[in-house]
Amino acid sequence: MGRIDREAIFKRDGYVCQLCGMLVAMDRKAPHRLSPVVDHIKPRIKGGTDDPDNLQTAHWACNSSKSHRPEMGSGFDPLAETDGLSITLSACADPAPPEWPTDSDLPPVSPHRVGEIHDRVRELSEACLLRVIPTDEELLRWLKERKFEDEIDARDALNDMLEDFLIDHDDEANAELAAILMRELPEAWFLSCRRGSCGGPESLRDVSGWTELATNINELYDLWDIVDRVTDAAFSSEG
Repeated sequence: MGRIDREAIFKRDGYVCQLCGMLVAMDRKAPHRLSPVVDHIKPRIKGGTDDPDNLQTAHWACNSSKSHRPEMGSGFDPLAETDGLSITLSACADPAPPEWPTDSDLPPVSPHRVGEIHDRVRELSEACLLRVIPTDEELLRWLKERKFEDEIDARDALNDMLEDFLIDHDDEANAELAAILMRELPEAWFLSCRRGSCGGPESLRDVSGWTELATNINELYDLWDIVDRVTDAAFSSEG
């Protein structure tokens, strides 16, 4: 087995994950989900070699998911079945070269900024949602009023309540995030390539397109950190 020239593989593939089609984050290292790794198309355990033709660029998360389900191979959406992802760039449908799109006002995205942009959007999404979600004190009072005896039942009920609450109150958070992205972080356009998201960069020509993207981003926010924190506080105070 020869030495693998990782940078050559990444450059050859345009810094695009060959398992999901999204740019890898050259500014992040494992175990960051979007950090770049070299993936063996035919695994070594099955006789695969380190020949460049058997190597491809992949996200750390995509490669890890493939190792658990190797039969899925290329094109498998490795993060679709997992939870708590917040924002996952590794679930897009089509490749998005760093210089694309060139025929619009959207700025190019360097793979050396993908991780930075991903993490910033995640922070913005959380901040926008926390401004509309009830405070921990309000949620704690809600739990205590219902006098749950089983902690698991309490967690499930609180999570369901928060999900229902966001269905009725997330318009404000979505509009706020869309405005911030348009004004401060238009490089986030590449998030629109995520499978199941809005219609790609072509849809980001007006506010409605950005609002749809923001809605998809906010829907990936994981409520369980809040649920666990409040439920733990409720039951520890009773102990």
